[in-house]
Amino acid sequence: MTKKQEIGNYDDRTSQLMNLRAEAERQFDKQIVYLSGGALVFSIGFVKDIIGVNKLPVCKWLLIASWVCFAVSLIVNLFSYLSSRKAIDKELLEEEKKSNLYNYLTKILNWLSISGLLLGLILLIVFATINF
Repeated sequence: MTKKQEIGNYDDRTSQLMNLRAEAERQFDKQIVYLSGGALVFSIGFVKDIIGVNKLPVCKWLLIASWVCFAVSLIVNLFSYLSSRKAIDKELLEEEKKSNLYNYLTKILNWLSISGLLLGLILLIVFATINF
């Protein structure tokens, strides 16, 4: 294989990997939205089924805190979209330092989003366990 063919194969492989990474990031964002939104809607819609119709909830703050976590997860995810887009814009303008900064911000926002989702789920499960 010639040097030119090796470089071409490397460029093709890199391009394929970048496309796979972009798709994985899109799927991650979708899953966060689906899970946080679904958990929020589910918990609001079925709260009476969890605690019972004539029963007063114990530790109601756990339920409210879980709703706040789900909402924060969704909002942070929206900001993640914005910072990701900004990173791409800066990369296209060949402003590498700013692009790296926005990429770093996007990573932080993604971790905050998944943390909000997980904390919300934990709080909801604890609430359901106490009140079931």
